[in-house]
Amino acid sequence: MKKFYVLILAVVISMSAFAQRPVGKAHKLANSTEITSLKLDTTLIPTAMFDTACSNHLTYYAGSGMGYVTGTNSYGDLEKAERYNGTGTVSEVLAYVMSTTPTSTQNTTIKLYSVNPTTTAPNAVLGTSTPVAISAFSTTGFTSYTFAAPIAVTTKFFASFVVPAADTAFVISTNSSICNSIDSASWELWGPAPSTDWHSIATAWSDGTGAPLTIDLAIFPVLTTSASINDDYFIDGIKLGQNQPNPASINTLVQYEIQNSASVMLEIYDVTGRLVAKYDEGTQSAGRHNIMIDSDKLNQGTYYYSLKADSHRITKKMVVTQ
Repeated sequence: MKKFYVLILAVVISMSAFAQRPVGKAHKLANSTEITSLKLDTTLIPTAMFDTACSNHLTYYAGSGMGYVTGTNSYGDLEKAERYNGTGTVSEVLAYVMSTTPTSTQNTTIKLYSVNPTTTAPNAVLGTSTPVAISAFSTTGFTSYTFAAPIAVTTKFFASFVVPAADTAFVISTNSSICNSIDSASWELWGPAPSTDWHSIATAWSDGTGAPLTIDLAIFPVLTTSASINDDYFIDGIKLGQNQPNPASINTLVQYEIQNSASVMLEIYDVTGRLVAKYDEGTQSAGRHNIMIDSDKLNQGTYYYSLKADSHRITKKMVVTQ
């Protein structure tokens, strides 16, 4: 018998049959322009997720007296997770998180999980980020969560936002009515703690019309793979090498390989999510190619370079020194 718990007048009600949770109205974010540019260009992108249509309609779901679907709510959800594909190490996760208590010192974290091969839900904890206080959330773009040591991930993994026990925080998502997830990639952990009671958001929530809430969460792991594409493997038809040299000063070379002919664009973003450089390579044939980045035109600091081949993207981090 499945159970789900709702706190109403401090009474826990056990239900013998599972029912989808209805959601409130979708809210379009005022700063969607900034979020659109960042969302497309800061992570390894799973197939058919977070394309332009998705990223132009970032939102959050909330209801009166209910709280937030992707964060603090009256159901007492503990975590909100998004599944990704890739093998390598993760030292940083970028998340679009917001709060109604922006001055709060309450800490938040991101956890990485392996994938349960049977249920496809989050399985074992691989690592937990250094805490970030709500008061440190970015107000213009993503918030960075870092790990004390790189976390190894293999093939498929989850990045999960741990909902704070006090105060209100939530993750931005795609809009279910405009852009649907290709599968059950977003999951949530039900309380009370401690718990391993994971549920797909698509099966747990309805969009108000009775249809499943098929959303993806704006939680983006930055995946580090081999510096050489010889040792790498294709992700959505793309291999992207680490820039060489890194750190860079005058120029730095990025090598990539695509399995099929595609329109290729390399974009470079600073840590605030601002687009600082763009290299339009036009239509490229299948195979290996190089792009030389003029790093001497960039200020000293950390950047993300994102390669787009048609609708797919991979992003890596680089450092510029002067």
